Amino acid sequence: MESLLQDVRFALRALRNNPGFTLVTVLTLGLGIGANTTIYTWLESIVLRPLPLVPDPDQLVLVKTRGPSGAKWSFSAPDFRDVAAEARSFSTVAATNMVQ
Repeated sequence: MESLLQDVRFALRALRNNPGFTLVTVLTLGLGIGANTTIYTWLESIVLRPLPLVPDPDQLVLVKTRGPSGAKWSFSAPDFRDVAAEARSFSTVAATNMVQ
C-alpha cells in the first residue's frame, strides 16, 4: 500500500512539473471518454434497446425496389399508396425518406 502511495505522489509531481504534457493528457482522456460515451449512448438507443412503438420488432419488414439492371429504385408516393392499399400480409405500412 505504501508503494502505491509513493507511485501516486511521484506521478502527481511529474504531472505538476510538465503542465503542457498534463494538459494534453487530460484533454486526450476527456475526448476519448466523451467519444466513447457518445457512441455507446447512440448504439444503446438504436441497436440494444427495442423500438418503443413496435410490439414485436422481429416482424418488421423493409421493402425495397430494384430496376431491371439491378440498380436501387426508390418508392414514389403513388407506389407507396398502392402497396399500402393492396397489402394483405402487413398490419401496418409506413414510409420514410431514407437515402442509402
